[in-house]
Amino acid sequence: MKVENSVQWPAKAHSGVSGASVSASKSEKYDPSKGIAIGTGTSLMHKLPLPHELQKFEPAPKAHELKLNALSPEDTRAMLLTKGQQRDVTAIAYVDGKPAMMFGDSITSRNNFGYIALASNGNHSQAKQALKEQYGDRVEIIEFSPTSAPTNAEAFELFNQKSYREFVEREYHLERQNQSNAAKQQLEMHQKHLQRQNTPVDAVFTMNGVIVASLGADNSTDLHRGNLLMTLDEMGLSSDVAKALYDDTVGKKLSTKELGLIFEQNLPGQYNIEFPHYEASITREQITNQARSQYAQKVEEYSNR
Repeated sequence: MKVENSVQWPAKAHSGVSGASVSASKSEKYDPSKGIAIGTGTSLMHKLPLPHELQKFEPAPKAHELKLNALSPEDTRAMLLTKGQQRDVTAIAYVDGKPAMMFGDSITSRNNFGYIALASNGNHSQAKQALKEQYGDRVEIIEFSPTSAPTNAEAFELFNQKSYREFVEREYHLERQNQSNAAKQQLEMHQKHLQRQNTPVDAVFTMNGVIVASLGADNSTDLHRGNLLMTLDEMGLSSDVAKALYDDTVGKKLSTKELGLIFEQNLPGQYNIEFPHYEASITREQITNQARSQYAQKVEEYSNR
């Protein structure tokens, strides 16, 4: 079968050399552990001392809360300041005169009461009832009307003994730092991508004149999957050959000789190696685009049959 759009530079073709081992990964079965049954007993929660640390337990975030991460640091600060002036708190539960739970858009709880909040899954009535059952007359729950409730900022300071404004500023600076780190990482990834794409290609492996693999100067192999699978099918060869090539090349640094040994082991005598002239300076991106063009032409030929 004649293919007109072969690798586009003058090159000397070499047949493969013999010898290479093919490794196959083995999947291991995962045997999940079994739970341990816990017997029933008498609750001792009412005898435990009051906790001093805070922990917030709340149901799945609402849509507007999910949008927080998409906001700029300035918008985040403005939103938190606005939120602080709102009155979303509907009740505060005290145990021994100290705040234990706060009810509003979510349930805020001190650590030792967190299991109650979790079990209630955000259900205020259920959490309040469970708190009363566990701590009896040690519990006092103050309910608020929309006009008598403290602001969210006041409620925050009540529970955390910290300035709400300082909390907002800390979140603002944290968001700015996260934004800066994300931009830096994105730039580094883009630079690495450009560096990889612009890496010169040392060797190109073809079958029936079609590019099936290439090796960059960084010793990383690119298998051009579409061309490889289609060519294997045309030659009546199993696609398992492609799997073997992936197993032996992906994530590995190889020399041209080592990659040739792998091809010879799996496709003896059925491939060519072409070496671009050093003055041509063919890059990985150019080879990839050429391989994609060959694949597109093959697909069009098949569709026109």
